[in-house]
Amino acid sequence: VHSLCDLKFPDTFIALLKKHGVPAENVILEIIESGLMRELSSTLDVLTRLRMNKVKLSIDDFGTGYSMMQQLRDIPATELKIDKSFVQNLLDNDRNRVIVLKTIEIGHELGMKVVAEGVETQEQLDFLRANHCDSLQGYLFSRPLAVGDLLDWLKEYRSRQVA
Repeated sequence: VHSLCDLKFPDTFIALLKKHGVPAENVILEIIESGLMRELSSTLDVLTRLRMNKVKLSIDDFGTGYSMMQQLRDIPATELKIDKSFVQNLLDNDRNRVIVLKTIEIGHELGMKVVAEGVETQEQLDFLRANHCDSLQGYLFSRPLAVGDLLDWLKEYRSRQVA
């Protein structure tokens, strides 16, 4: 969170990417919504400078803060993540369903990719796909994995896609 207020952070971060040969356009920095609200003017400057260097920005836990809608138009994010608290009950709770649908709509209207967190059932997956959510995360796909386990999981996943 402190890095978002540090005006030197974008230059330091870009220098690290170059040092390690990582193209900035392949990096997505996740920013929690509450972290955006502290010292907003310097935060917006840092985020804008990161975007000017092609770093993608994802707003995580969207909808859990208090004044996010007022600030959303000013933040140069490329991705919006719907918090799992809305996704988990979207089929049983009309209010959660409306929040999820409108978040997808708002994200797309603002030119962002939309990611749903906390997908645990096939029904949630089907609903989110039918409503054009761009990406999905959750235990339906996998629990968090160590790097070695992730590589094994990816090999198996790819082999299922070919078959």
